[in-house]
Amino acid sequence: MEKPSLGAELPGRYTNRTNTNMKPLQIRKAAAALALLGLPAFLITAQAQPTAVWNPAANPSSTGLWSEGANWTINAVPDSTYKVVFNVPGAVPCVINSAATPYQMVIGDGGPGAVTLASGGSLATGVIWTGIGYDNVGSMTLQSGSSAVFGEHLWVGFNPGAVGTLTLDGGSATVNNMFGLGWNGGTGFGEINAGTLRLMNWHDTDSIKGASVLDISGGQVVITGDRIGSVDAFISAGRITGYGGLGDVERVFDPGANTTTLTAVIPEPGTLGLLSLGLLAAVVGCSRRGAA
Repeated sequence: MEKPSLGAELPGRYTNRTNTNMKPLQIRKAAAALALLGLPAFLITAQAQPTAVWNPAANPSSTGLWSEGANWTINAVPDSTYKVVFNVPGAVPCVINSAATPYQMVIGDGGPGAVTLASGGSLATGVIWTGIGYDNVGSMTLQSGSSAVFGEHLWVGFNPGAVGTLTLDGGSATVNNMFGLGWNGGTGFGEINAGTLRLMNWHDTDSIKGASVLDISGGQVVITGDRIGSVDAFISAGRITGYGGLGDVERVFDPGANTTTLTAVIPEPGTLGLLSLGLLAAVVGCSRRGAA
């Protein structure tokens, strides 16, 4: 599978598709001019997306909730026209316990950031990439009873030096386009402890890169298409693990649903005992060789 053609969708910090400041007549004239040149109207490019930054320190009575307008630099709760950024050092994690519908979300862009989706919380972004650890440290945690739908690509630990972590302790997360851990030189971690991570797109070699790891300790990962070969290669490379490497990853392709489902199991107690004995023997052997 080839890499998706990202074009303008590659993380550029302030990217948009339409110029909301243009009047209807201006838009029609611009579209007509493009039509004369044989070019599509969507090439009317945009100015910067309006941005809201999470800064609850400016709100002395903050409870850390997304829904408190005073926690944001715009002094209002961002709506679906806003890009939201989490990059203020020392800021408490943002807790989403209701519906949040930003156009775009970037966590860890020029500074660290963290977001938690609590029970009853839901996140739905626009058709544009989301970053968790864009060029800094970023994390997102989903708790039981929460949900997230990412309108396009999800990059976890994107640029060099970035460390991103997506944790599912329950709930469900759906990525409507490409999924990447460490896609552009960073390090990304997916920790699936419960719930379901649904991936509508997957790159057979680049969805998990570098030191990035997808670990399954409960719940499941459901990937569109037959990805058995790719998954096996990632398992062999130690980039898909079960229970931190102590468990076994099981993968099943369902031709009817056209999905590959990953789960993990803990080995039987007897097997764990043998593994422990083997590890102990290896340690003793190394100690003896060192003493000799």
